[in-house]
Amino acid sequence: MTQHTRWNFGANYRMGDWGDVKVSYQRGNTLTLGVNVYTNFDDIEMPRRDQPRKAVVMEPANFEGNEGPNWRIVSQEIESNAGYERNTITTEDTVITITGEQKKYRDRGEALDRTAAILHEVSGESVKEFRVIEQRNGMDMKETSIDRNTYVNAANFMSIDSDISDAYQSTEPRTQKGKEVANSKQRWDYNFSPTLKQSLGGPEAFYLYHLALMPIRISGLLISWSLVDLSTSTYSITTINLITGPIAQNLHMFEMNRHRACELCLEAMCMITLFV
Repeated sequence: MTQHTRWNFGANYRMGDWGDVKVSYQRGNTLTLGVNVYTNFDDIEMPRRDQPRKAVVMEPANFEGNEGPNWRIVSQEIESNAGYERNTITTEDTVITITGEQKKYRDRGEALDRTAAILHEVSGESVKEFRVIEQRNGMDMKETSIDRNTYVNAANFMSIDSDISDAYQSTEPRTQKGKEVANSKQRWDYNFSPTLKQSLGGPEAFYLYHLALMPIRISGLLISWSLVDLSTSTYSITTINLITGPIAQNLHMFEMNRHRACELCLEAMCMITLFV
């Protein structure tokens, strides 16, 4: 490159944490402009439109006469706002128990916080404890007890060192003896999830793909069964050299060109779940 001078001049200006701009004059005949952008993908969160958590007030719910909460609506709110699908609500003396499968929040604390806020809004003064039993395929996996008074005080910042998690206590799932007042289980339901897996550029020039429909789930009132992997795989082998027998005695080479194979795999798993 032609050089008219030995001097190069440049300036760099930092715009903030996100990036900077720069300008330079090089070799006496070239003007350059540049922009640098910085980011950290570990800190980036996907924008998500979500329902806000219910507001937590200090006073318990007050119902006139024999009027009580509409538990069917409460069950629907727990499914939509807290993420516990196919949930069941039972009441026993001073305890309200929620049983369901979490499908929305990976953060268990977020789901418990939202559940407790919903139950507090519809619970009278006599209720002292909320219990949340998380299920997987109809089986009880984990139980969390929430002390109502501790939760309400922490949610309203009544103490500078209080935290909502102080109200949570995890235990082994216990047998529920309360009265069922509502559930969000559908009489019939089905769903499926198509998936495609690919592998390119293998050591033998493989192209592999795995096309599957998994799982297919059909749920009824009394039983639930799943069809787990309806899939097909195809692969192409360009050239394979195989050496058979001891190398010192037999150096026979076997070559297979442009062989294509297709495999159809069907696996079925029947899972019976009794909803009592």
